[in-house]
Amino acid sequence: MVLGLLLAVLYTGYSALGSVALQAKQFAALAADAQQSMLVMAVLALVLGVVSTISQVRSISRPLADAIHIAETVAAGDLSHDFENTRGGEFGRLLDAMGTMEDTLTDLVTQIKDSTEPLTASSADIVQSSSDLLQHTQVQADALNATTSSMTELTATVQENAQRAQSASALAVSASSTAQRGGEVVGEVVQTMHAITDSSRKVVDIIAVIEGISFQTNILALNAAVEAARAGEQGRGFAVVASEVRSLAGRSADAAKEIRQLISHSAEQVDAGSQLVGRAGATMQDIVTAVRQVTDLLGEISAASAQQSQSVLQVSQAVVHMQAETRHNTEQVGHTATAATAMSERVRELQSAVDQFKV
Repeated sequence: MVLGLLLAVLYTGYSALGSVALQAKQFAALAADAQQSMLVMAVLALVLGVVSTISQVRSISRPLADAIHIAETVAAGDLSHDFENTRGGEFGRLLDAMGTMEDTLTDLVTQIKDSTEPLTASSADIVQSSSDLLQHTQVQADALNATTSSMTELTATVQENAQRAQSASALAVSASSTAQRGGEVVGEVVQTMHAITDSSRKVVDIIAVIEGISFQTNILALNAAVEAARAGEQGRGFAVVASEVRSLAGRSADAAKEIRQLISHSAEQVDAGSQLVGRAGATMQDIVTAVRQVTDLLGEISAASAQQSQSVLQVSQAVVHMQAETRHNTEQVGHTATAATAMSERVRELQSAVDQFKV
């Protein structure tokens, strides 16, 4: 019974092993078929991948070639071509962007050309104007240098004239004082001459008295002589005395007459001298007045010369300041001319650079 069970088990296991072996063969056949199918599919996938890769490479290389062509054309400065894009996707957007870039560059270069042409002419005008202005400024600077030298000489001359005017004013003041003192002296002389005239008149009056006394003495002497003659021998001595007195009275009268004549002549001379001194006094007074007027005029001239000297000095300082400003302006104009020349060169370079583009 046990053996039968063992045999039954073995039979069952053998049957199972046979079934497994059969299935293994079937699986092996299926695996071989599957391997062949996978190999075929792998070959097909490889072929499809190569075809797809070629297609993708072509779809990438053609837009890239178009983009490179656009870039090379723009880089060569040729902006006259219109590029049409029929592609879509990212490469289409790239080509559209490059076309837009070309159009923008075309507009920009056109604007730059339109702007640089008048700018070139303007820069040339600026250079010419700056050169002319520099020449005129240099001429003005030279003229100011000459003016400064002239103003320096004029300032020295005016100051010297002012000093001379002050010296002349001082001399005129001194002359006025001297003339005034001379006038006073002449006045004193006139007064003295008048006093002499008065004294001469008094002397004439005194001489008249002396003449009167002489006349009376002569009469008394005559009377005494008459009385002595009447007295006879006794009056002889008295007659001699009376004769001497009469003689003395005559001489006194003659001397008084001569003195009167001398005094009269002296009075006439004194009157003439007084008149001359009076005229001299009037003339001296006129001289004093004229000298005073000259003194006042010289004082005004001195003040005007001092003011003129100050004004000329201020003008000289202003000219010196103007000379410094002109020198500074000359330097600035020189810098401007240099900058304008440099700008003109840059504009020409820009024009040359822009002319390289074909629009």
